[in-house]
Amino acid sequence: MRAVVHFSLLTTALGLATIVLGWRVPGWGDFGLLAVTGVLGGIGQILLTQSFRYADASLIAPFDYTTMIWALLIGWFAFGQIPQGTVIVGGLIVAAAGLCVLLRESQLSLAQAKAVEARAQEPA
Repeated sequence: MRAVVHFSLLTTALGLATIVLGWRVPGWGDFGLLAVTGVLGGIGQILLTQSFRYADASLIAPFDYTTMIWALLIGWFAFGQIPQGTVIVGGLIVAAAGLCVLLRESQLSLAQAKAVEARAQEPA
């Protein structure tokens, strides 16, 4: 929970630092969207932080990489931004690396389970 509070304070301070770049007070509609975005982002941050309590980081990290996919899809469908080739290639490299880690971790856990089972079956 402490990480979420620190993250929120840091992003708020960095956001306020943009005031010198010509920031203007948002209208009510924009303010509502910002508030909803902040609340949903905070909930997402809390859930991600809590997930590290219940699972290994190597298992959770690949799910965090899906943010790249969501950003690409939202940019494409909501804003008409067609992704460049370098973005797609970079995303595929990161996704492949995440899948390799996930497969490696699952193989290691299977090997550890087999080793524990083999030790349990050895005569004392």
